[in-house]
Amino acid sequence: MYSSEIISLFNAALIGVVKAKEIILDYYQTDFDVEYKSDNSPVTIADKLADNAIREALATTKLPIISEEQDIPAYEQRKEFSRYWLVDPLDGTKDFVRKNGEFTINVALIDDCQVVAGLICVPVTDELYFGGKHYPSVKYQGPMLTLTLEEMLLDCVKLPVKTNQKPVMVTSRNGDLKTMEKLANTHLKTSNFSLQRLGSSLKLCWLAEGKADFYPRLSPCMEWDIAAGQAIVEGAGRVVLDYQTQKGLVYNKESLLSSWFIGK
Repeated sequence: MYSSEIISLFNAALIGVVKAKEIILDYYQTDFDVEYKSDNSPVTIADKLADNAIREALATTKLPIISEEQDIPAYEQRKEFSRYWLVDPLDGTKDFVRKNGEFTINVALIDDCQVVAGLICVPVTDELYFGGKHYPSVKYQGPMLTLTLEEMLLDCVKLPVKTNQKPVMVTSRNGDLKTMEKLANTHLKTSNFSLQRLGSSLKLCWLAEGKADFYPRLSPCMEWDIAAGQAIVEGAGRVVLDYQTQKGLVYNKESLLSSWFIGK
């Protein structure tokens, strides 16, 4: 079901994610400062320290790492990465600043421009999601301090776990709602659906879990925002498709902006 290599690699990832979770929650309870990047997106000390913890753990795997909080290698260099880690140490920093709980930690393994598997942690709810296209997706909830991936897989639920009586569309808070609703009418083949706005990769977690049925994204985001969630969605038997090509997303492009996509 899960290869010994994937178990070993994601045990390293899990060590870093759990350390990052504790760092993030420690700062979440404080009046932390907020800085702004050149693109006007917020960043905090929690983003930076969580990134350090994850990269330190992943360094044991000897694979390259691309992270939101580090300088991105030039394309001429990273196009040679056949296999690498793609990390967002605090996805949903705006929601972290708002203190609404809707932020995640995302770690994905990319191979030959395709996502292999992903791990997502929701710090405030003690939830972990793990899976990939060839690895059944699961959800764990509980203590994590000394957790190994083997233990997680023994004490988890397989996804999806929920079926909605009425279809649910999830979208970000800044999405064009009229366009989203038109897409939902077409893909869900009904206008009788409910809408849930969520932050971070929680939208993809909901899709994998079965709490949502449709997720259109027609606004900018980065590859590290999507990769782990796509893997988990695919491991739950659903798809995330490029909006234009209707094929799977491609990673490590010259621009790390993600293509527009639809999850269903």
